[in-house]
Amino acid sequence: MAEDVPVVEEQVEEQPTPEQIEERKQELLKFYTEEMPLLQARFEYEELVTKIEETRFARFQMMVAKANMAPPAEEENEESEEEQPTERKLKQT
Repeated sequence: MAEDVPVVEEQVEEQPTPEQIEERKQELLKFYTEEMPLLQARFEYEELVTKIEETRFARFQMMVAKANMAPPAEEENEESEEEQPTERKLKQT
């Protein structure tokens, strides 16, 4: 059995002319020039957000280091007090 094989037409892209290339360059240059102020503002925003996050992380790190240097919490002391015997009552005869 012979199956019908679809014929694929080759798509030939036309090469742009030098005038089209120059026109496209001008369009791209205009687009990027118009976008620069927006991109600059976004860059500054992202830079500030990064600095804020770094500062918060550094502050958190210092808090953790300070907590690790502190003496143990008083809960441990309370537990040791519970283990000690309380006052003993004498038997009455």
